[in-house]
Amino acid sequence: MPIGAIAGIAGGLLQARGARKAASAQTRAANQDLAFQTRVYDEGVARVQPYYNSGTAANAAYQFENGLAPRPEGYTGFSETPGQRYLREQGLAGIQASAAAQGGLFSAATMGDLGRANTDYADTFREQYLNRLAGTADTGLQAASMQGTTGANAAAGMSNAFAARGNAQSAGAVGQSNAITGGIENALSGFNYQRNLAGGARGGINGNGSAFNGLFGGRGLGGFV
Repeated sequence: MPIGAIAGIAGGLLQARGARKAASAQTRAANQDLAFQTRVYDEGVARVQPYYNSGTAANAAYQFENGLAPRPEGYTGFSETPGQRYLREQGLAGIQASAAAQGGLFSAATMGDLGRANTDYADTFREQYLNRLAGTADTGLQAASMQGTTGANAAAGMSNAFAARGNAQSAGAVGQSNAITGGIENALSGFNYQRNLAGGARGGINGNGSAFNGLFGGRGLGGFV
């Protein structure tokens, strides 16, 4: 086989190998990017999950306290804190002390004052409790929104990684095919050039397969049939 033909085929094989290696490198990079996007998403969701859980529970309790939903499983309802109980007791004791000083401790007016004060304390404490529930539920809503944003970002990143991996593999396959085809074309061109220099009479690849005869050791295509 002429040196030019050998060089053409060798060059095509080297180019094909280079295209394959480049595609493999790009595929590995895309896979690493995909793994990174997945890890970032998982870590992001894990960080806000506790706030999402507490927010969901608080919203369910809030809906129940306002008569909008059934009692959540395991929920015991509103109860005063020790600090609130102390404030109530001190307030009622103050009303009683004032009434006793005026000689009307057991009067109807004193009983009315005590009843209204007791109701006011209960309403105030319950309103504070509902506000806390609403605040915790809002925190859960923000956590859900963050999870949604994290998911959207991860989806975009993963989509890009998948696209990059597909493009790399496609480009590698095309590059290898082009390189091998180019190598064969260069081999044939080199063979024809050398035959022309040597004064070959049959004129390259158009002379009844002479290029293939020389390229494959003079046997022609019939040697492989």
